Amino acid sequence: MKYFFVLGNHPKLSLAELVSVLGTSDYQLSGSVAIFELPDKDPAVLMSILGGTIKIGQIKLATAKQNLAEDITKLILEKAGIGRKFFFGLSMYGGKFDQKAMALSIKKGLQNQGIGSRWVQSREPVLSSVIVKTNKLLSSRGCEVVIIDNGTNLLLGVTQAVQEFAEFSERDYGRPARDSRSGMIPPKLARIMINLARVGHEASILDPFCGSGTILQEAAVMGYQNLTGSDISPSAIKATTENLKWLESGRSFKFPKLDTADARKLSQTFPLKFFDAIITEPYLGPPLQGHETSERIKQIIDELSALYQESFLELAKIIKPSVRAVIVLPVIGGQRLPILERLAELGWQIDNQFIDLYDDKKRQSFIYGREGQLVEREIVVLNFKLKRNTG
Repeated sequence: MKYFFVLGNHPKLSLAELVSVLGTSDYQLSGSVAIFELPDKDPAVLMSILGGTIKIGQIKLATAKQNLAEDITKLILEKAGIGRKFFFGLSMYGGKFDQKAMALSIKKGLQNQGIGSRWVQSREPVLSSVIVKTNKLLSSRGCEVVIIDNGTNLLLGVTQAVQEFAEFSERDYGRPARDSRSGMIPPKLARIMINLARVGHEASILDPFCGSGTILQEAAVMGYQNLTGSDISPSAIKATTENLKWLESGRSFKFPKLDTADARKLSQTFPLKFFDAIITEPYLGPPLQGHETSERIKQIIDELSALYQESFLELAKIIKPSVRAVIVLPVIGGQRLPILERLAELGWQIDNQFIDLYDDKKRQSFIYGREGQLVEREIVVLNFKLKRNTG
């Protein structure tokens, strides 16, 4: 079966996550939509795993522009049957068409079959996941038809699952311990990073800069059983504990182990050769005001580079051979940290699985941020191979 995946605001990173989760790099890309041919899948289950995908659905048929209204009407009739009013929406990815004229033609076709309908519309050419879910388009009395222009023909699909926007928002803004000043990793990005690590649910995972616990909370919700978080700050461990206890309300998961520990001295806290994966957003530096001098930015970059090098030297002692790490590095004022070469000397090599998808081809990394952001995030996937000189 062919499934479509509408990618999020960072499409290359979202696509890399899909490649990791689905276990295949055989896909077709049409703008912000990726199409995979897969064995029978439950889109709702897939969506509950992913962080970077907005919609999932099944491709039903290919058509031409002159047959578009007729074929969409047939698709809706397959689900509508006879009964109460049916809700339908249209989203066009690539290409253009007159949505109003198309919708009126579809409504007329449905009416001729004895079915009353309501067209759910938006000011944008595509419906958001919020509109799809709140307007009954995923129910038995609704349907969102997705039209994908792949340059050759038009593919018609039906949306079967949308991103869990309310749940992500709750775990981000609803948790009791938040420190927006120090910068918190978005839950969606945390989930993407967990999926990029490609480890089983029984793997021992460490976040050595756990902060307020976002990565740990997402991994716990996803069902990972052996999670450990540490941070040099006792207040961070307190915040993580508070957030995880809040998360437990109405949910069942194995509570992560938490320790106060300096990332530069991890081998004093944790056993050697113990962890299967490292997933972390380390300290990204002090909050910036936007008027820092080049000398100040260089000072911050040098200090962070030293911190990360010392930390990864320690990490090499407490991980098993052939471990994967997914980390965030700060991009400060457009400047990347000159650290990847040093990490390579310590045994941390860039994972080349996503070489065709990286935003930064030279450094082989993804960039997560928005225009005008003072500190962007550089996502790096590393594989560790034990060297004799790990300290």
